[in-house]
Amino acid sequence: MINALIVDDDMATVEVVRNAVHWKQLGVENVSKAYNIEQAKKILLNEPINLVISDVEMPMGSGLDLLRWFREQKMDGEFLLLTCHEDFSYASEALHNRAAEYLLKPFDVDVMEVALRRIIIRIKEQQALKKSSELGVWVKDNYDEVQLSFWNSVLEGRFEEKPQQAAQEIAKRQLALDPQADYTLIVGRLTNLAKDETRFGRDLLLFAVKNVFSELLCGRPENDSILCNDRHTEILVTAICSEGQEKLQERCILLMKQTESIMNSILTVCICNPCRVENLYSIHQEAIQALVHNVADYGTCFHLSDAQAETINGSFTLDAKKLEESVFKRDKRAILQYVRDHLEEGMKTKQLSIEALQSARQTLLQIVYVELAKADCKAPDLFNNAVAQELSEKSVQSMMDFIRWANYLLSTAFSKLELTARQETISQKVHQYIKEHYAENIDRNSIAEEFYVNPEYLGKIYKRETGKNLKDAVSEYRIQKAKELLSHPNIRIGEIAMEVGFDSFAYFSTLFKKYTGTTPNEYRKNLNVETKED
Repeated sequence: MINALIVDDDMATVEVVRNAVHWKQLGVENVSKAYNIEQAKKILLNEPINLVISDVEMPMGSGLDLLRWFREQKMDGEFLLLTCHEDFSYASEALHNRAAEYLLKPFDVDVMEVALRRIIIRIKEQQALKKSSELGVWVKDNYDEVQLSFWNSVLEGRFEEKPQQAAQEIAKRQLALDPQADYTLIVGRLTNLAKDETRFGRDLLLFAVKNVFSELLCGRPENDSILCNDRHTEILVTAICSEGQEKLQERCILLMKQTESIMNSILTVCICNPCRVENLYSIHQEAIQALVHNVADYGTCFHLSDAQAETINGSFTLDAKKLEESVFKRDKRAILQYVRDHLEEGMKTKQLSIEALQSARQTLLQIVYVELAKADCKAPDLFNNAVAQELSEKSVQSMMDFIRWANYLLSTAFSKLELTARQETISQKVHQYIKEHYAENIDRNSIAEEFYVNPEYLGKIYKRETGKNLKDAVSEYRIQKAKELLSHPNIRIGEIAMEVGFDSFAYFSTLFKKYTGTTPNEYRKNLNVETKED
């Protein structure tokens, strides 16, 4: 029997902890409460408490004081400390006095329950040790790990098609396993783990996964038959069960719901056909292939015997010509609808495989990249970011992940193409504006105001599109118009300077020589034009 005590000077916190945690499911019979350490000491001296959840900072004595006193009294039990401050000295003293866990407020109920589950397992083990003989103590301390090590060897292929060796190893390790019995593998693939990292941390997440699998599939929190393979973006979990498929189907469905609820992750489960120990390796490899490659079964519970072969039908490819037309028209809705219909057909026929999605991804990428290249846009730079890479990696694990990636690809590409087209239009309009207003007092600021854009932004766009500064473009056009007017003998050079927008004749002459290599007078003489000034 496990009895718990909650200690906190804040009554509201005590009630939250008492009401939020699923005590019965954790195996806790009674939950007492105290609002200072003196009350807590009285309860601990008079009641069989073996689990204490205590706040650290309290006005009439801290949780660390209570922990020290508890250890001095040589009482049996575990402590879980709560604090609002991540202070190393607190944590150090807590560890020194053998506190089981140290959690920060405000606490997450799911994280607390995982921590409590781990503590309770330890308490149960300690209770069992007291009732065991010296041999029983050793077995209890090591049995689970010894059996897990054996199962790991089996799934690594050490006993593939070698029944005698498997039986010898079971006897050598003194395991309570029947080498002649059939065992059923349940292989799960846990994906979409990004959110879990911030909530649990990787080690606690793996512990929670093993615990949930063991409790729901094997009927006990202690783990001697659950193996995890952490593959960074996903976790493969294998349970070795001695029961038949009939009882396991319902448990697997419940397991999927629990995983989604607690860890916000997607679990895909493959139930294998029962087989002897020596055949588990090959069955396990087939199950992993089915989980990874059979995209149509993503997020479901299926039997390995029902899984379809991972082949790509020759006609099961995207229509590149149709996609090219839609990409040219920038019709994202039509593209996504076509892709969705195409993939749903693959789901119905159970032919949607990872290879099919990889092929579809490559086809769509090439078409979009070609369209971007036509507009002189650098596609690799556009998609060289963490979001794009994550979506691309996940795009082949399910139909919805592929749609999410395609939507991001098209939205980003079309936005870039639209921006590029809009920038070119602005450049053209700016050039037209210069033609119409060159004789006026115009500059970058007045032109930017005309088009409702930032002057610096306008200057960058114009420079990128034309290779010229906006100021030089205005000056060049004015000099061009001045050259035309210099061919008319009846217009004085000073008048020409004013007509093309220069207030200063000296500045006009200097700029004219910069662009033509001659002064306005020399330019006119070279034209052999007789004027009033001659």
